[in-house]
Amino acid sequence: MKIQRDCTDIEGMIQELIDKIQGNFAADWLKSSSAGYENSPMPPYSERSDLLAHMQPHINSYHEVCCPLDGPILLQVGSEIVCVEQGQLFIIRPGVYHNEMAIRGVTGYILWLCFTPDSVGLHVSGIDEDGVFQIKFVRNIKLEPIFVSLTLGDITKELDSKQYGSLELVKCYLLQLLLVIERELKLDRKPMTTEEWRESVVRDVIQYIESRQGNSVDLSEIVTHTNISVNHLNNVFKSVTGMTIMAYCNEVRIEQAKKMLTNSRLKIKDLAEFLGYYDQYHFCNAFKKATGMSPTQYRKNSPRG
Repeated sequence: MKIQRDCTDIEGMIQELIDKIQGNFAADWLKSSSAGYENSPMPPYSERSDLLAHMQPHINSYHEVCCPLDGPILLQVGSEIVCVEQGQLFIIRPGVYHNEMAIRGVTGYILWLCFTPDSVGLHVSGIDEDGVFQIKFVRNIKLEPIFVSLTLGDITKELDSKQYGSLELVKCYLLQLLLVIERELKLDRKPMTTEEWRESVVRDVIQYIESRQGNSVDLSEIVTHTNISVNHLNNVFKSVTGMTIMAYCNEVRIEQAKKMLTNSRLKIKDLAEFLGYYDQYHFCNAFKKATGMSPTQYRKNSPRG
């Protein structure tokens, strides 16, 4: 199915949300993972053939706001499946298991606001008639860390308090966030195309991996760093480089091992530990598989060995 909405018009989507918040939402305009959802993955849903999942249930270390733009969407939150209608917002707190889901044949578009300490990732998901999820566009906007921390803290406080006026205050705080995001979008007049974004993500991942100087890098670290879900991140990385992130990490570690074998007299055991391998045996196997030689043979045959 051809997607009609312009999924690169992030500024227009933010303005749409601002208009809705400034107007009158229905009484049930806001849902949140603080409303008693269990903080544990739900049982398998495979018995429902019409229900499709975006990925495995996962938790993030940051707040997310789910904003359906067209049509209802389903969220797995803790042990429940929640329907979020167009015109509603759902706030997912850090540490809560969740997943984006769909009913086969029901299309929709979702704008995700993913807040890290100093930025917000604006992710647009599209769901076609077959329930296939795709990120259509992403923008990352830098924000003042103190502003993000205080505003999200205020939202959390009001969600927990459930006192008179709490929802109205949450509206105000969300509107404040959106207005700041809109202002930053207007200042950034050169939005990236989808392909440019993919390439920028890959550059960011590569720089992060290489900054670790060959040490072991956990995929969850990269997911947190980029603010992109693991499935999407791996797909983007492979589409640009032809390899998975972990395959690239292993390649970087092998190259670092070659340099260290050539330029140092570090024991193989210590070198394996430095590079983050489980033990010397695993390092030697990985090195031989990549180079055709054991670390000892490589050192012996290297120019400075």
